[in-house]
Amino acid sequence: MPSLQFEELPGEILQQIASCLDANSLNAFSLTSQQCNEVANMFVFQNMCISIWNRETLRQDIDGWSRTLERRSSFQHVRRLQIGGQMAYASEETGPGNLLGLKQSRKRRAIDSDDDFDLVTFLEPGLDSLLPDTRPPQEAWAEDDAWIPLANLMRRLSALRDLVYACTNQFPPCLLAVLHEELPCCRLDMRSFALRSLDQEEMDPQELALVTSPCLHAVVAPPASYTLLRERILIYLQEAHLRIPLALAPNLKEVSIHCSLPTELKRDVDKRSARSLMQGLPLTKPKLAKLRSLSMRPWCPLRQSDLEEWSKRIDFSCLRVLKFEGALAEGALAWATANCLQFQSLRSLLIDINLERMESGEKVGDNYDKQLSYFLLSLPPLTKLRVVGNVALETLGVILSKHGPSLRKLWLQRNVYQRGVLYDFAVVDWLRQCCPLLEDLRLTIPRFKGNASEVAIYRTLGAIPRLQTLKLRLECSSAHLEPSADPDQDLLSCDPSFDEFDRQLFPGFGDMRNGDIRDRLINTAIDETLARAIFQCISTGKKKKKDPAHAHAPVLPLQKLELVPINADYFRRRVSHVLLGEHFQMVDIVKQSWVLEQYRYVHLDDLQKDVTVRQIEHIAGRKEGGPSERYLRVFRKIWPPPPHQEHSPKWKGDWGGSWHSWPLQEA
Repeated sequence: MPSLQFEELPGEILQQIASCLDANSLNAFSLTSQQCNEVANMFVFQNMCISIWNRETLRQDIDGWSRTLERRSSFQHVRRLQIGGQMAYASEETGPGNLLGLKQSRKRRAIDSDDDFDLVTFLEPGLDSLLPDTRPPQEAWAEDDAWIPLANLMRRLSALRDLVYACTNQFPPCLLAVLHEELPCCRLDMRSFALRSLDQEEMDPQELALVTSPCLHAVVAPPASYTLLRERILIYLQEAHLRIPLALAPNLKEVSIHCSLPTELKRDVDKRSARSLMQGLPLTKPKLAKLRSLSMRPWCPLRQSDLEEWSKRIDFSCLRVLKFEGALAEGALAWATANCLQFQSLRSLLIDINLERMESGEKVGDNYDKQLSYFLLSLPPLTKLRVVGNVALETLGVILSKHGPSLRKLWLQRNVYQRGVLYDFAVVDWLRQCCPLLEDLRLTIPRFKGNASEVAIYRTLGAIPRLQTLKLRLECSSAHLEPSADPDQDLLSCDPSFDEFDRQLFPGFGDMRNGDIRDRLINTAIDETLARAIFQCISTGKKKKKDPAHAHAPVLPLQKLELVPINADYFRRRVSHVLLGEHFQMVDIVKQSWVLEQYRYVHLDDLQKDVTVRQIEHIAGRKEGGPSERYLRVFRKIWPPPPHQEHSPKWKGDWGGSWHSWPLQEA
């Protein structure tokens, strides 16, 4: 049977191929043939992102998009439209902020985010910090004609399924009319939800139409809404902003909002209750909203009373995604455990146990860890779990025994500043045994200068059969080696390998020694060679013989690895800003983060693999003149200059470029 040429493949197969390609590969794919170009268009234009600043830049962007979509016959391929920025009022069109907007609006890009853990963020740098527009809605509606070009474009996007709106302006009536009249199946995600008319005698009709819209799918109230929505009145948004859309929006499925107001704001709220402001609204008999996703972002630790209040508005039994994006008080955990049957549909959980954010005076001890364990034990088996903060060994045991067999995504964000489990070889091997289905893992592991213990951790991670995405935060501070956190004790014991120079105290850092500073620099220094070696070491673990208990699980190759060194600048004892700044400078010279991705391709009928490496988050901290002599001595001990250049002024001026990573220890 003769083999088919690439151009002769059926369209369905070409679509499957295109769906697996990244942006650069998709562009190359589109140049292969006319048929490939048509298939590629289906994916290139699925997502659109527009940054809005004023009428003129919006008109230019809409014209540009229209010409592009017209030329490539792709209006029907757009599925998701994301809108961010701030539409300037006519009187503000020439403001300096809009000159920046003119540059930013040129950056049209398509970004897809489908992550249960992260709030959708797609804006250009700086846009997410814009404050909500505080003008009364009547003034905003007077500017509705400025949005007509966007409304006309939306009319041509017949297959649009999601409209994500994150502008600081209130949602324009002309866009809402297009949704209702021509795109009734399109879901509206309001990422800057705020009602501007709650302090008026009657709610604005256009805002009422928004909260009763059958298209309204998700609401996210930004933090600034709580204090800056109105300068003349502070509205109890926990009650008003939650109660109104939950009671009126028939198809609302996702809510993310702040709750548990700080004490100083709560006093003002008590004086100006929102109940009187909501009189006259068509609020039906209280019903439980059947949400799919709920994100609670408290100003202070979430209390039992907060959860009880939410349970009166929301049917917790329908929730599949629950995010506690802030610390939970012990009482809240106890209430959630006692009412565990309400979470019977839960599949994805984000929980913040950052104990440092607890209210002052609250005692946090073993009982809190027990309450957390009881809560996790009461839940149905989860497929996605993210824990922010340090977990006790007992809590980790509950996670692995109860949820490990079902977990596909696990993010454990340990912080060196708190007590908790150290993810060394033994713990990582425990995780490997309990999580055979794990595909996406984020973990903080200690670095040991690339020795056998560190290599064993990498290979054990690779032995997780289905693991494809791995982000490692590499702990570089040596704090995990410190015997005590008591400030009256010697924090860092002498490493037996330290020589006379290493045992000398490092000037200005108390009981820190030259060897301690040296180890931090070695652990932080990750160049491309070491990054590739770590990727290879983890991939080698995939080839190990599997446990008999998990022999049925297919082995999938590691696709993406992210390496981020952290905490090399962490000290338990306070040091001066001058010394700390000097340490930051040294660390920044060698601190590099990396993303490595593996892809497969066919070359001469053989399956080939290649790994791409990309550096991220590197900020050079070098000052003119080089480091101080105390740091230069340590630096030379790690990376000595060639003998003939030891006293050369040229080498001293180029000292920052002479470092390299220490290699991994061979097995």
